[in-house]
Amino acid sequence: TQQLVDTLKPLEQQGLALEEALLRVVGPFPVAGLASWTDDWHACRDGCTRFHEGLDIFAAHGTPLVATADGVVTQKLVGTLSGTSLEIEDANGVQYFYAHLSAWAEPIEVGDPVQVGQVIGYVGNTGNAISTPPHLHLEIQPGGIPVPPKPFVDRWLQIAELEALQLVAQTT
Repeated sequence: TQQLVDTLKPLEQQGLALEEALLRVVGPFPVAGLASWTDDWHACRDGCTRFHEGLDIFAAHGTPLVATADGVVTQKLVGTLSGTSLEIEDANGVQYFYAHLSAWAEPIEVGDPVQVGQVIGYVGNTGNAISTPPHLHLEIQPGGIPVPPKPFVDRWLQIAELEALQLVAQTT
């Protein structure tokens, strides 16, 4: 997301903080800050007793996480594997599962509606990620079946970059 951050940096001279600018343009991309990822879909986990069914997006601890879709919070839990986690389901039945959060945005509860770009939590390394660098484990599950998230995430970043260019043009 370095290009996204670089695009928004000139707005600081206009009095708009970088974090605020990111929050204006980042959704549906889920991480409002510097982030990196590789395609780790179906990578071996726990000695290949299971496979990775998400995408790990690495970012600084506490970086805001935003809703990737308009929907409803369907899960809010602390699990052994997922740690502090949250799930959103959109009107089409697609579930977006966020795991390893350092904290939820408050107040947020099961049944609450959320909008694309709304802060729902913060990057962490809870659950079985306690010994890893902070990251968001993101799963996308149409009809409850996980699919490779990287194509979605890459497209969402392109959308955020276009939104950033428009915001800079309008502001400067």
